[in-house]
Amino acid sequence: MVLALCFTESSLKYDVVHKGSLDRLTIGLCGIKSYWIDIIPDLTEDNINSLKGGDLVMDYLLNKYDGDLFKALKYYKGSVNNLEPVHRVIKIYEDIK
Repeated sequence: MVLALCFTESSLKYDVVHKGSLDRLTIGLCGIKSYWIDIIPDLTEDNINSLKGGDLVMDYLLNKYDGDLFKALKYYKGSVNNLEPVHRVIKIYEDIK
């Protein structure tokens, strides 16, 4: 799942810049915002730009949403009205499986 998610965030490039409303400048493989470091104890500056970082955030969100993958991805992607990014991740995940 994390591979599919991070692919949709960066095409698996570590130096991609993600411009967002929360911090304006996120760089990285999975597009993880730095505020997650304060929420997830195992997430650090050293592993935030990695598949491990994406895995930590997704695990957190899956626990928060009682295993509901759609809701977890929707939150991760920041998708409110446009659910296409969520459906795209799920499609890629299913193709990988």
